[in-house]
Amino acid sequence: DNLFMNNSGNVGIGVTSPDNVLHVKHATTNVVAKFESGDTITYMNLIDSASDTYGVLLGATGNDFHITTGNATGSTISERLRVKSNGNVGIGTTSPSNKLEAYGTDAGLVVHYQGNSRGGIHALSTQRIALATTSSADDLVFGYGGSPVTSAGFVERMRIDNGSGNVGIGTTSPETPLHINQDSN
Repeated sequence: DNLFMNNSGNVGIGVTSPDNVLHVKHATTNVVAKFESGDTITYMNLIDSASDTYGVLLGATGNDFHITTGNATGSTISERLRVKSNGNVGIGTTSPSNKLEAYGTDAGLVVHYQGNSRGGIHALSTQRIALATTSSADDLVFGYGGSPVTSAGFVERMRIDNGSGNVGIGTTSPETPLHINQDSN
């Protein structure tokens, strides 16, 4: 009585008019499906006609969630993102030790302001950490703001002009290598 198939071939579990190939519904519970493997990893494979053997795999290992993709030939898979049971998120690592951790050659966390400036923190070779923008037109600025920090509420205290390399304190347009503008107050 709880399994239905309509004339289109759609299957419904707990619903009499399935509107997708598989439509699962339960009237009183939030968990409506369970996928369980006898192995140590469980995957759901999301694949379209352009994908090879493995498209995108949504997986679980213990209480960790991960997203894995296949290569062009479908012969191997690579984990891309993991959310640990403690809430830590790893990109390029299966064991993030921080709330957000990106791992890999020239790994970076980049933020992008709707088609304008973008930049971030990058781990580079020879033990270097870069706070960098992706364009010489995007300056590095330091200051404070509210919570959350917004463009309108941000108070700038220091600027590094990426075009010239000049540093400005108390000015938004430094004219010398170190330009300090003291307020008369």
